[in-house]
Amino acid sequence: MYAAFPDHPDAVAHSQEIADRCDIGLDLATRHFPVFHTPAGKTDVEYLRELCEQKLIERYGDEVGDKHRKRLSYELSIIEQKGYASYFLIVWDFVRFAEENGIPSTARGSACGALVAYVLGMSDVCPLKYDLLFERFLDPSRNEPPDIDIDFCRDRRQLVIDYTKEKYGTDCVAQIGTFGKLKAKAVIRDVGRVLNIPLKKVDGLRNYYRAIPQELPSINGFPLQQIGHQRNSSTRHRISRLCYLAQHSRSRFVARAYTPEGEQVLRRQPCGFVQPRRQHRPGSVSHSSLFHSPWTELITAGFPTGE
Repeated sequence: MYAAFPDHPDAVAHSQEIADRCDIGLDLATRHFPVFHTPAGKTDVEYLRELCEQKLIERYGDEVGDKHRKRLSYELSIIEQKGYASYFLIVWDFVRFAEENGIPSTARGSACGALVAYVLGMSDVCPLKYDLLFERFLDPSRNEPPDIDIDFCRDRRQLVIDYTKEKYGTDCVAQIGTFGKLKAKAVIRDVGRVLNIPLKKVDGLRNYYRAIPQELPSINGFPLQQIGHQRNSSTRHRISRLCYLAQHSRSRFVARAYTPEGEQVLRRQPCGFVQPRRQHRPGSVSHSSLFHSPWTELITAGFPTGE
């Protein structure tokens, strides 16, 4: 730094002083799932077990046998062991709200393999009838959190979102922000525009675009060499510069940030405590998480509310 700014040694020294004062530790391993508030005197595990035993009779009636109780007991033991009882109760709660308000909803994917999901009304597929595996949904040997995908009718799903915000707090509910990146063809056109290369000339490479994979790191290999050898040195240099900048632009910059309409995340504390977020518009109470999916799983319980 001193070599880079020889005329400003005091500024460099102050910068180092500020850096020395910074001390931050980020816990990226602990999951901060929200907590379901159970009736007084009951833990989330006790309340989930009580609900499941009650709903088991409602689902199967006189057909309830040893295989049903054994499977339910096994699933509940794994859920308790992994600490996901509140998660199941939260999902059950907003699915219950949707049902009571006439909003069609259903689980999809591996969650249909859980008898707990079936008896709680999240799914209408009996895992025992179709021999579905609970371990495909929640494997005891893995640390990944379960993923209960619930689809709500898009016409009234906002009511479900509003319900969760009212119950858990607006600051504790956020939509999931996603980031769009340009593919090879699009980023080359954009960089060509910035470099003032006539669009007609950039479009003249269309035949070569077909040889360039969507993943730009391969652009330094065979396709670029083929383009270069078939044109004069001046054009070859411009094309090389265009492709070089396109490659680095794609890896460093996000083309756009947007928010899917349905996906939400719930947190135990206000979302801004542990993750960056973006307000949808000035004065709006809605906001989006700016973490991508792997980090979001560590700090939230998410639920999609798709079509």
